[in-house]
Amino acid sequence: MRRSACILILLLFSLICFSAPGYKTTKESGVKLKKNELVQNNLLIEQAFKDSVSSHKAEIDKLDTYSGNIPDELLQTFYFSYLLLNIKSETTKYEITKIHYLSPENVLVSVKISVPDIAILIQNKDFNNFIDKKLNERLGNNYSSDIEKFSDQEINELYFLTFIVISEAVLKYSPKIKDFKSQNIEIKAAKINNIWTLEDSIYNYTEF
Repeated sequence: MRRSACILILLLFSLICFSAPGYKTTKESGVKLKKNELVQNNLLIEQAFKDSVSSHKAEIDKLDTYSGNIPDELLQTFYFSYLLLNIKSETTKYEITKIHYLSPENVLVSVKISVPDIAILIQNKDFNNFIDKKLNERLGNNYSSDIEKFSDQEINELYFLTFIVISEAVLKYSPKIKDFKSQNIEIKAAKINNIWTLEDSIYNYTEF
């Protein structure tokens, strides 16, 4: 009876170790790794994954400091690109679903990427009111009726300003979206000099 109880406790401990993070751990049949090695490697792979996400967000934050060196004619384009990157960074969710060992030093990390379904915002009254308010603040209340008098350059500036305002609105309201679109990807990771490194950036896979 005691032997059976010990076996059950060990099985339970094993399940807690490998199921608690929320992802599966698998390996090729020829790969020999002890359970404690798998646990330690998994933790290091998780950290490498988190560091990759954090470093990319930090790079986006740095872009704002470069704006002082951007020519005026490119400043709006630069800011719009910055907003789009910021939206992607702030709203995208990443979840490791499986770590598969090809060898003791090489793994495939399965990742679920989820982004808010931005199309839902089109039907959101607050979202549309926010856009109208911002455009009125920047262009005046009569901008929509005066648009026929605009020059080609003014029309282009209006379109660009509208894109910027919409991007700002998406950044403001996207956290309220409950519906997400998801895709699953695989990223290779390698252990070199006892350090796990992702061989590709997760941000190369965030297009839907």
